[in-house]
Amino acid sequence: MKNLFDCVYPFTTECISGYFDKLNLSNKEVLTVGSSLDQAFNALLCGAGKVTVMDISPYTNDFLKLKKDIIINNPRKKAFKEILKINNIPLSKDSFSYRDIVRINPYFKNDENYELMRELLKEKDIEVIEGDIFKIDDVIPNRKFDRIIFSNLSQYFKSYARKDGFEGVEDKFLHDKFSHWINHLNDDGLFQIMYLYSVSGQFEEARFLRDALYDYKFKPYYFDGYNFDGSYNNNDSAIVTYRKK
Repeated sequence: MKNLFDCVYPFTTECISGYFDKLNLSNKEVLTVGSSLDQAFNALLCGAGKVTVMDISPYTNDFLKLKKDIIINNPRKKAFKEILKINNIPLSKDSFSYRDIVRINPYFKNDENYELMRELLKEKDIEVIEGDIFKIDDVIPNRKFDRIIFSNLSQYFKSYARKDGFEGVEDKFLHDKFSHWINHLNDDGLFQIMYLYSVSGQFEEARFLRDALYDYKFKPYYFDGYNFDGSYNNNDSAIVTYRKK
C-alpha cells in the first residue's frame, strides 16, 4: 500500500478556498495530511498557531523544504512553474493549471495573500511526521489537536480496511479507526473527516461514512456538512466535519 503514496502532489486538488474559513483555525493547533502541503500552508495563512503534517510518503519533508524555498524566493507565477519542475522528488501528475490553482488555493489567490504566505514561511515551522494515519497511536500516541484535517483520505477507507482483513465489514474498521482518531482531538476540537469532490458522484462514499458511524450506538457523533463550488467545473464539492460535544 505504501508505494501508492510515494508520489507527492505539487499542489492541492481540493478547493481549499471553499471550506477552510469554516474550520476557524486561528491560534489552533492543527494536524493535517496531504503531501502537497497546501493544507498546512493555508492553515498558517488562516492564523493557525502550530501545524503538523502526517503523511505516509517518505518524500514529504524534503518536498516541504524545496517548496518553501521556491515560494519564499519567487513571485507567484514563477513559483508555480518552478514547483512543477522539481525532478528529484516523485511528483503526482494530478495537477491543475495556474488559473485553477489561483481559484482554489488561498495563498495563490492574490499578491497580498502570497506575500503574507512568504513571510509566514520565513517565521514559522511546519512539523512533518512520516507515518500512517491509520496507525496514529503508534506514531503520535499522546498528542492532541484543536483541528484535524483529513483532506480526501476518505477515498481510501475501504481499501485500507480490506488490506487489514476487514473485507465485507469495512464499517467496523472505520468505526475502530474513528474512535482512535477522535482520541487525538481536544474536547472543543473539530475534525474534517471527509472531502467530496462531487456531491452527487461520491454519494455512496458519503453514505458509507454515515452508515458506518451512525449505526453504532457506543457514543454520539455530531456531524455537519458544507457545500461549495468545487475544484472541477460544474461540480459541487463538500466536506463533512465532526465536532466533540
